[in-house]
Amino acid sequence: MTVDQLRELARRGHGVHSHSRTHPRLPALTPAQIEDELKGSKDDLEAALGRPVTRFSIPGGAYDDRVVDIARRAGYQAVMNSVEGYNDEAAAPFLLRRFTPRAYSDVSMLAGICERPGYTAARLAMKRVALAAARGVMGGAGYSRLRGLLVRGATLSGSRTRRP
Repeated sequence: MTVDQLRELARRGHGVHSHSRTHPRLPALTPAQIEDELKGSKDDLEAALGRPVTRFSIPGGAYDDRVVDIARRAGYQAVMNSVEGYNDEAAAPFLLRRFTPRAYSDVSMLAGICERPGYTAARLAMKRVALAAARGVMGGAGYSRLRGLLVRGATLSGSRTRRP
């Protein structure tokens, strides 16, 4: 997006949040590099928008304690990770779960998130157990390869148009 497009989104009331400067895998970086990615992105966006940038979305969902600590020190009010789920409003956590619609998401999935939170939370808990078991059996690298294939396949099938 261009700076003008970001400003227009902000003007319309959309939240504009940081996602790093170059979209790296943050845990692979040194603390100074992580700080440059997080603080630099925040500073760049605030200068362009003329307003505070309060949230940071972790690129690729990869983070460690250093990333969370540096985000806190950089002045973010919250960090959004890639873990699906609801947040406990009473706890007001710094590290937030979220739901991310994808190209293959359908209306019934989105409706379930809103209308059946108990069912959705139970489904997510079972999914986390199954994924942890798969990682344990396949190892991290094998799981990552399989996940990449499945996500690409789901994205491709969800974005196809039907022909008569």
